[in-house]
Amino acid sequence: MNNSQKTSKQVLHINKANLSLVKDNEFISIKDNKETISKIHPSKLKSIIINTTITIKSDVLFLAALYKIQITFINQALDSISLYKNQSSSKTLLLQAKLSDEFKLELSKQIILAKCKNQCNFIKRMDKYHKTYKNNISNMKEYISKIKQAKNTQELLTIEGKVALWYFDVFTKRFNDYGFIKRHKKGAKDIINMSLNYLYAILYNKIQKLMIDININPYLGLFHSNNDKNTSLVYDFIEEFRVYVVDMIVFAWFSHRPNASNELNLILVVMFIR
Repeated sequence: MNNSQKTSKQVLHINKANLSLVKDNEFISIKDNKETISKIHPSKLKSIIINTTITIKSDVLFLAALYKIQITFINQALDSISLYKNQSSSKTLLLQAKLSDEFKLELSKQIILAKCKNQCNFIKRMDKYHKTYKNNISNMKEYISKIKQAKNTQELLTIEGKVALWYFDVFTKRFNDYGFIKRHKKGAKDIINMSLNYLYAILYNKIQKLMIDININPYLGLFHSNNDKNTSLVYDFIEEFRVYVVDMIVFAWFSHRPNASNELNLILVVMFIR
């Protein structure tokens, strides 16, 4: 169990099974059986991340809602569920719904262009040290140059996918010894994909909370499909931040620590501090 602190707000990360979160007067207590391990006032908490089986009392959930604390559950398959709600603004919702297809396509191009440039620039930095990624960079640049000419969302996503193939090919070359063959979003067995998926899930929920805080409806997306189950806009906005918030950490961590397979939680601590 780790606490990460940024200014006065903390991220409570629970990875020990069979603990309990209970309300103790106006505090949230962490108990192991009947023994109190730690106690914290909800005003000091920014979020709670849980990646194991624990017991949470309902009054803790009410406290979390009252103090706008995001609670994120991550299972062994690295799927995540976030508990956080805020009052939506009907005015903002109406403005989002009225966005024209032309405007959404143009904004989508800007997001994808920023993401792909981030990927390319990151590989350029790595090539300064490894001197083996020139072909990847050249192919990425070729597809990036076509982004602004995309005529529709499908064409744009196809270009994005081509850039991603050359981008993650660098990960394959670098981390083949870790069993990384290609990018797997679901059912990953290698530690590189698992680390990426875990940290993406946390980043996803951070962005979702920020959107809800400023009354942006996360379900009305730009280039990811809209439906009532998926927060499509979060998937749109996360793209630009993947490289420098998650990928760099994973790449650097496993590049310099050949025996780091059992140290995934330390990566999480680094991200929380950032």
